[in-house]
Amino acid sequence: MVRMNTARLCALLALACAACGDSTGPGTGPGTGPDPDRVRFKLVDVGSYTSCGLTGDGVVYCWGKNGAGQLGRGDTVSSPRPRPLSGNLRFTQISVGDEHACGIASGGGTYCWGKNEHGQLGSGGTAPTLVPVRVAGAEVFDRVAAGGFNTCALRADGAAFCWGRNESGTLGTGTRGAESASPVAVAGGLRFQSLSVGGGHACGVTLENLAYCWGQGPTGATVRDIEANGSAPVPVQGGLSFSVVRAGEFMTCGLTTEGAAYCWGFDGSGGLGRGTTYDRGFGGEFPAPQKVASAQRYVSLSTGGQQSCAVTEQGAAFCWGWNMYGNLG
Repeated sequence: MVRMNTARLCALLALACAACGDSTGPGTGPGTGPDPDRVRFKLVDVGSYTSCGLTGDGVVYCWGKNGAGQLGRGDTVSSPRPRPLSGNLRFTQISVGDEHACGIASGGGTYCWGKNEHGQLGSGGTAPTLVPVRVAGAEVFDRVAAGGFNTCALRADGAAFCWGRNESGTLGTGTRGAESASPVAVAGGLRFQSLSVGGGHACGVTLENLAYCWGQGPTGATVRDIEANGSAPVPVQGGLSFSVVRAGEFMTCGLTTEGAAYCWGFDGSGGLGRGTTYDRGFGGEFPAPQKVASAQRYVSLSTGGQQSCAVTEQGAAFCWGWNMYGNLG
C-alpha cells in the first residue's frame, strides 16, 4: 500500500471485470488487452499508479502507468488494458507498490520489477528492471508486500525480512539510514501471519494476533517505544487483538478478531473514520488506535493514502476518508 492510491478494496469492486472491453485478443501494444471472455482474475492488487491481477492459473497481468517498467513487459509504455508479464513465470501471490511490484512464483522464488533507486526490488543492486528479476539471497518466502520504496516478505515460519529504503527505519532492523538492496531480517524474532508496507512504515500481525509496526509515520506506537527500539518492531498501543493491519501513507487501519475497525495516524480528511475530521494540517494526528464509527463487522480491509474500505460478512463495502476524486465510491 502506498502513496495516495485509491483504497484497494474499492478498486477490487471497480476492477472485478478489469478485462472487460471490446478487445478481441491478448495483444501486446498500447491500449490492447486480453479477451474478457477468456481472462478471469482470482485477485487484483492496486498501487499508486498501476494495478495487477492474478489469474487462477498463476498468470499476472498489469495495467496503468509504466514509466518505471512496473507493468513488467520489458518496455515503459503505459497501458489502459491488462497486459501479461514478460516470461513464463506463474505466481501464487502478487503485491503492487508505488512504482514497483513483486510476486511469489509458484515454482519457488520471489520476483520484483519496476523502479529500484532504493533497492526495493531486492535484486542486490539499484538498477531498475522492466521485467521480473529474482530477489537475491537464499531465503524462501511465502508472502510478499510491496510499499512506497520498500518491500517486505514472510517465510513459512513467519519470520519477516525487508529490503529497500531505510531512512525512517522501514526495514525494521533497529537502525536507520543504511539501505539494503537484498533482504535483511526484521529485528526482534517475532513471527508474523501477515505484513503490510506503507509510505514510510510497515506493520505486521503476529501469530498471536498482536499488531507491531516499525518505521516513521502512523505506527500506532508511543514515541518512547520508537526511540527505545530504534526502528525495530514496537507494539501498537491498546493491546487489541487484530486479524489484519494495513499500512497506508498517512494512516494505518486494522480489523480486530471480532471484526471491528480501528485506525490511527493523520485524520485531516476523516481518514480515521471517527465521524469527524481534524482539518488543521498535519497536526491532526492520533497515534493510538481510534475505533471507526461503525457497528458493522468486517471481514476484510484495505487502506490507501487517506482513505480505507472494508467489506462486511454480507459482502457490502463501506469506505471512509479522502473523497476528492470520488475515492469512496
